[in-house]
Amino acid sequence: MIIGLIATAGLLTALLGRWMFGSWLNHVVLYGLSWGASLALFHAGLIRYYPLESETWLIIAAGWLSFLFGSATIVAARYGRAGGRQSDQQDLLQVPGIEPRVFRALLWIINGVLVIEAVRHALVISTLIGGLNNFNRVANVLYSLRVKQEIPGMIPYLSSTSLAACLLAGAYASRSGRLQVVSILPLVVTIADSVLNMSRGTMIIGGILFAVGYAFGKPRGEVRATPGRGSTFRRVAAVALALTLFIVGIEFVRSSRGINESYRVATTTLSRLEGRSFVTPSVFFYATGSHGVLNQYLKSRDERMGFGGYSLAPFWRIMAKLGFPTFVEQAQPFYYTPLPANNGTYLRELDADYGTAGIVAGPYLLGALASMFWLRVKRSQKLTDIMVLGHVYVVVGMSVFLLATQWGYWLVSLLFGLAAAFAIDRSYSGAQRSRGFHRIPL
Repeated sequence: MIIGLIATAGLLTALLGRWMFGSWLNHVVLYGLSWGASLALFHAGLIRYYPLESETWLIIAAGWLSFLFGSATIVAARYGRAGGRQSDQQDLLQVPGIEPRVFRALLWIINGVLVIEAVRHALVISTLIGGLNNFNRVANVLYSLRVKQEIPGMIPYLSSTSLAACLLAGAYASRSGRLQVVSILPLVVTIADSVLNMSRGTMIIGGILFAVGYAFGKPRGEVRATPGRGSTFRRVAAVALALTLFIVGIEFVRSSRGINESYRVATTTLSRLEGRSFVTPSVFFYATGSHGVLNQYLKSRDERMGFGGYSLAPFWRIMAKLGFPTFVEQAQPFYYTPLPANNGTYLRELDADYGTAGIVAGPYLLGALASMFWLRVKRSQKLTDIMVLGHVYVVVGMSVFLLATQWGYWLVSLLFGLAAAFAIDRSYSGAQRSRGFHRIPL
């Protein structure tokens, strides 16, 4: 019964998103499907979680509805301002052949820096563990050191720039119609760095950013120099290859970290997946356990962080390095669901930071921001707007687990990505002015 209601809510939310934006590629669909699927799996009974309290359900529903209202507010305002017309069908700038050359050149420069940093990263790890041939034996130790930021010789957050490069790579692949070496390298570097750090989160972020860049990166009405270059087969193959790289990387990290796959509260059906690849008990727990953590957190609410303790964590950590007593731990407290876990959806962090107001205002602002940049991207296709949209979509996509803004590498990726995207957008506009191109109405 309850699984059916959850599935219905997720499906209706996705259909609402399709109606609001005229496309399946939007944040309302993403929110509805991710939360609906995770909650349905939570109640599937494969792990005997403690049941969710009424307050937990109320907070989940409040956050869900606030996100929908925030998303709808911007769409309604834009529709009303346009006098009942869809306002995203505005003129586009088209300068065939100019932007791709600048885009490709900048992407190659970024790739060069990323490859050098990845090699240096590998050398640091190799020296630390006595050779990369020992990697599998000490992978779990490397994970612990990375969480505590105790790996000597590492330059903090430099490798995070590869995440923004993933979005640029997706946009470039979309505009060229296929994956090329210049657009594959950011994916490879992100996966390599994530494996060395034993981090699945960075790979998930890289995958989301690549997908957003690919989905929104191709301007409507773009003139192609080579007929058939953007054929359906090539485009599907490009996406399939990128997804395969990320999925294989995530599975390698899971298997290397020696994660426990034997759960006493798991059913026989789930326990049979022990020792398998890709779909395992730990993967199921990772996808569902955050609701149980939220439930247990709400019973005590003993994590009052003060204003923005989690959501603005990178800022507070910088202030701590300047001598202020504002340090925020990288890892959050664990709760027993009855299995121990520490990710409790973004609602847990919003409540800890701002109280009940955060549960309502946080999702509302997230939905409004996502809608605003979705509409901006549809009007102009500027890479700066796509870059912001991609990082907002990371927050939406990860909301079922945690609040992504607490990651320093999310912030570094956004800032670096905006600088790179601005350079490309500016060169595009400069080329348009110098060649006397005008807006081409659609």
